[in-house]
This record gives sequence, structure tokens and C-alpha cells, in this order.
Amino acid sequence: LKMRDNIVCREIDNMYAILDLKTGVFYTLNETASLFWKLIKEQKKIDDVCAYITQQYDISHNEVMRDINAFIDFFDKEQLLIHQ
Repeated sequence: LKMRDNIVCREIDNMYAILDLKTGVFYTLNETASLFWKLIKEQKKIDDVCAYITQQYDISHNEVMRDINAFIDFFDKEQLLIHQ
């Protein structure tokens, strides 16, 4: 996964603000979504993202995968991510 072109994002106090320059839509992400976004920006594989979050937050693999899939589904629907 990677961010689509025409996306501007800024990290503010461990949270991300995202502006889609194509549509003008502005998004603010909570701490967990910001971590997903940051790791995706670094072009980490989904399995690596899941493993990292599982270790950092002492949460089950299934819970993390459910949250990651919901995150990806939302940003796919908003057309902010590109699948490589």
C-alpha cells in the first residue's frame, strides 16, 4: 500500500492531519489510525504493521487485523491508498 498522489499529511502531536488536494476533504486521525498511516507511509507490509501494533499495544492479532482491514477499507473507499 502507498498513499495516492495529491495527498498532504502532517504529523501533529503523534496524530495525523490529511488533506486530499483533489477533493479538498480534510481528515484527522486518532492515535491508532495515525500509527497505521505512519507505517503505511513507510511502506511497511501489512503483516509487519500487525506484528508491530500487536507488540506495542498488547492486543490480539485478530483484533489488529480487524482494525487494519477497516482502516484500509475506509481509505480505499476515500481513494487515498494505492495497492501495489
